[in-house]
Amino acid sequence: MHAIEVKIATAILKGAKVTDVSEINGFNEPFCHEVLHEYCHWANRKAYKELSALSDQHLPLLEQLIRCRDDFLPESNKGR
Repeated sequence: MHAIEVKIATAILKGAKVTDVSEINGFNEPFCHEVLHEYCHWANRKAYKELSALSDQHLPLLEQLIRCRDDFLPESNKGR
């Protein structure tokens, strides 16, 4: 996982809008969504798969990932 990918995913998990994150970092929104999913899967595969099982789309929804962000963020980034 590259530092920019961690930065993108962390910002979104902390509540930044995907549109803003994509503009600030110079990427398109679909790429930022993909990075978020890849990061969450990498950070906590078990939690990600459990959320995926609850979704009709076989991927957790953005709102689900944000609501469960503590499952994906390292201790040093929680609550900031």
